[in-house]
Amino acid sequence: MKIHNVTRVTIVICLLVSIVEIILSCTSTASLSRGDAAVIAFVIGPYLLMAIYAWIWRANPPASYLCLTIVLVLSTGGLYFFALDSYRYHTVPDYRKIQRMVVFLVPLFQWVVAMVAGFLIWGKAATRAKSGQDQNR
Repeated sequence: MKIHNVTRVTIVICLLVSIVEIILSCTSTASLSRGDAAVIAFVIGPYLLMAIYAWIWRANPPASYLCLTIVLVLSTGGLYFFALDSYRYHTVPDYRKIQRMVVFLVPLFQWVVAMVAGFLIWGKAATRAKSGQDQNR
């Protein structure tokens, strides 16, 4: 795969998973209100951040592939927990009586992973670029 293809695949996965997670997180509401905008931003934020990372690191092959790998892991876990939460909400009557924490805990974990990954990849890319400049002198 070309580097640009890896970036495109990463961004497309981020956008598609964001849409699906919004749909799954809103399965228990009759309609959306203005107050739900903050929750939606919180849910899709890690994917948007990873899409930005993918675009920034599109010329760095190891960083692009690592970003794609992180997005695949985050999206697989996020979709699994959101789908499980939605399934339980619709099939288990007692599950409707408790506060649904998946909508907050899963994106919180994803935010932490996305930020840590960003700092680590950024640090490695900066170190690699600096060492490349030192070798050219």
